[in-house]
Formats: sequence, C-alpha cells, structure tokens
Amino acid sequence: MPLTERHHLKNHFMLGFVPFGGSFDEFIKPFVTEMKVLEKGKIIDIRGNECIVIASLGVTTADLPQGNDMAGVKHHGANKGCRTCNMTKDSLTSNNFDFLLGSRYYHQSDKQFEEIYAAQTITERKAITAEYGLWLNPSILDQLKRERHLQSPQDAYHLTARKVLRFLKITIEALSSEGKSKFITVWKSFEYPKTWRKLPNLISHIDSFMMSDCLQLTMMFPFILNRFLKNTHFKNLELELFQRRTGVTRIMAKTMAMVFKDSFTAEEYSELRECLCNERILLSQAFKDFENLPNLHASFHLLLHAKNYATLLNTSVGTKEMVHRLFKNIVPRTNLKNVSLDLLKNYTTLFAIRHLLDGGIDLRLSTPNSRFMNLPKHLRRLMSNWFIITKDNIDINDDASEVMVLKVYSPDERISNILLKKRIFRRNVVISPLLNIYAELKLAYEDLGDDSVILDITPSFFEFASFIFENERDNTILRRLHIGDVVSINFGNGNNFAIIRAIFCHQKNDLRFAFVIVDWFEELNRIRLGCPMYRLQMTHTNQ
Repeated sequence: MPLTERHHLKNHFMLGFVPFGGSFDEFIKPFVTEMKVLEKGKIIDIRGNECIVIASLGVTTADLPQGNDMAGVKHHGANKGCRTCNMTKDSLTSNNFDFLLGSRYYHQSDKQFEEIYAAQTITERKAITAEYGLWLNPSILDQLKRERHLQSPQDAYHLTARKVLRFLKITIEALSSEGKSKFITVWKSFEYPKTWRKLPNLISHIDSFMMSDCLQLTMMFPFILNRFLKNTHFKNLELELFQRRTGVTRIMAKTMAMVFKDSFTAEEYSELRECLCNERILLSQAFKDFENLPNLHASFHLLLHAKNYATLLNTSVGTKEMVHRLFKNIVPRTNLKNVSLDLLKNYTTLFAIRHLLDGGIDLRLSTPNSRFMNLPKHLRRLMSNWFIITKDNIDINDDASEVMVLKVYSPDERISNILLKKRIFRRNVVISPLLNIYAELKLAYEDLGDDSVILDITPSFFEFASFIFENERDNTILRRLHIGDVVSINFGNGNNFAIIRAIFCHQKNDLRFAFVIVDWFEELNRIRLGCPMYRLQMTHTNQ
C-alpha cells in the first residue's frame, strides 16, 4: 500500500459496556470473530484502490480485577494475583523480588494452561490454578494473536485514583475537629480549580468524589496543608505518626504529575522510576493500610508499561469516570450517597430494558413478557441502535444551558473547531486599565500577516473557549479554557505560566477571530515543598 494511502488508516479504540451480571465472553465474541478475519487480511477499498489490510489487537486494559480476567489471571485476592508478575500477596510491596525471573511470560503461562488441561480431576486442576494464579481456562482474547501479559497492562488511572483516595481518607481521619474545619475552609478558598466550590463537603462525602477530583486534590494537598497546619490540628495519637510521614504528600503529588505526563524523555523515564519507587517505599512503611496493597504493587510495573506504550495515558481507562459523571448528572443529589450504588442501579435498569427489547426472557417470571416485543417499528429502531447527530456550534463539554455558543475562524491549520461559549458583559471582565485592546489587536493581526485598518467593532467577551489542537505527533487534543484558569504556555525557553483574564471575539473582514488576554507569572527563584514559586508580574507587559 502506498504511504499516501496508509495515512487514511488509523488505530481504533473500541468502547463497550458489559451488562451487569452479563458474560464478557458472550459480549466480546463478535469482536473476536471480526478480528480473526482482519488478522488473516481483508481486501478493503481505499479511495478506489483495493488494498489488503492486516490488523491485530493492540492493547486491552481494565480496572482491577477485570483486567486480570482478560489475561487469564486470578483476581488480586489470590496468592498470585498480579497479571504481570508472580509475586505472592503477602509480599506485594517487598523490594526483595527479582522481576526478571519472577515476571509472567507468555510461553510459561501457555505451558501452565496445558498442565491444567492435562489434570485428570477438577480437584487437581483447581490445585494447579491456585499454584500458578491462573483461571481454569485462558481468556477468550487468547484466540487472537497477542502477548497476554504485556498487552494487558494495569490501568494507571484507576489504580492511582484508588491509591490516593485511601491516602486522603487516612490523612483526613488523623485531623482533629478543629483541623477538619480549618481544612475545609482553606480547601474551599484555594485558587485552583474553581469547580471545587461546587463539590460537597470533603470530610463527610469523600466517597462521592469523582476519581479526577481525588487526583486533583492530591496534587494540591501539600499546598493546602502548608497554609494552615499546626500541631493542634491533629488528634493526640496521630501527631507523632504524621511527623514520621513528612514528605509523603509531596512525593505523591510529584508522582501523580509524572504518571499523567503526555510525553517522556529518557531522563523523565528515570525520574518516573524514582518517583514510583519513593512513593511505594514511603507509603508501605508509613501506613499499615498500604502494606501489600495491590494498587501500590502495580507501581512496580508502571515504568514498563510507560516504555512499552510511550506514556501511561495511552493505556489508562477514564471511561468509568465518564459513566460516573453521566449518571451523577442524571440522579439528583447523588453526593449524599455512594455514587457507585446509584451507578449500579441505573446501569442495571438500563441493561435490563435493553435485554428485554432484544427479546431476552426474564427467568424470574413464569411467562415471557411480550409487551416489549410489540413496540412500534420506529421506536424499536430507536431503542435498538446507536445514532450520531451532527449539529454546528454545539459544545457538549459544558453542562450550562441556554448559553450562546459562537464558532470562529482559525488562522492556524493545526487548530480547529474553536468555540466560544457563554457571552458576558465587558464590565464583568477584570483586565488591567493600562491595556489598550485595539493596540494589542493591531499587533496580533500583524502577526497573522494582516496590516489592514482595524474597524471600530466592539469585541464580544465570553466565559469559556474550546478548540481542537493537532500536535507535532499528529495527535488531536481537545483544549478547554475558562476565565481565571492558570495555564501553561509553551514558547521561547520552555513552559511559561499565565492566568486567563479575558476571552473575546473580534470581527474583521467578515471573519470572527478569537483572542485571549492573560497576565503572566514570573519566577521568584525560590523553592517551597520542592516546587518553584511564582507571582503575577507587577508591571504591565505585552499581553
């Protein structure tokens, strides 16, 4: 196939939901059947040219314990419940393990499955599976060409979120009543992110927090504590223990920042290894609840996954978080309960309806219910298929209703689908009185190669902006901007930080252009909690 035609082929991400209580094998079987055809090669017409396309399974990943199922490995409660290595459950965080000798290898697990098959009785088979930490049968995905252990990496998103949630609970529980009250006050007034003001009380409703909320909070945690923490804010028995844990919050925050990087250099891979190692050692030594924790054990393997798949973001699954958010918007006042319980109820109900619509029979009923089978044709089609509706000037990323959405022109081919949302009055925009917007507009248009006269058209100000950016690796990234956000802007000698003061649209030559006004931060050449300190520039500069 010519190189020009190969650009029209892309990797695909398959998203599917297995009904609660349903069979994964039954759900994935059609996909496996199609992949077998593609593995052998299939003639596909690409722009009038018939080409043989050969495809194979890339990577499969899921949260614990479902990820183990896809590798044919027992859950982490088993004696050997890691899908990447053979470490036993009583030494999951031990540093005395040879991973070269103790890792799981495809050819070895093949022989182990053969040994299981050869056993004469079910008792013998179960004894062998307990010894090796394998299921009685390999995963249905093993019918495809893949390396079951390397291509089933741990999900960094979920294991990190669960780990930090446990850490947050332990730390908050160590605070006295006065300390908890002070923590809530400082947390609510913290500058970033602004959405925290809408979150419920962290102390009483932490189980209702989204995983992304926990991740963000942990990165800010050491700075929040630094603002108020005193000896009197701890329970009497916890103060000495906390003093021995000094540095844990900072290490966790730094590790999370490394785990979720979108690219790595050789030096940064080494830094990731060091962060994961330090975090694992500190947590397992400082907290009994972290000793031999499966989520902490997975830190041993994250560096391998990062190198195999370039980053850990490429194998992270945020789908569960999206489903949580969808159902949380559907079910009012979910913050007063356990989100997972509400999710389970709605999820089960929806799939029960879908099951009946597909002609399924509820075994709890003596007679089948035929009412679902007699739906009008158009309603049956609506309930039985997926539909994609395309509308211009619609931004589904913000849940605000009845707001103005404006699509504007992009002078850069790498930036597309620029949307401005929620128009606001000029008086509600806080910018320097020294700023001459029209003078700055003239300079901006000159940078775009337009030296024509700027007509006196009043800019329209907005609260939100979003756009799609294509980076140098041809990956498309959705960016969202909001007034008051602190952003990192890469130019000159590296990343520079700024706060967004205004987002506005200006019309020229029948085209609408979007602009952002920012105030820059300057570095103070001082370090606090291992991080460089910044402040807003005091003098007016080109914005």
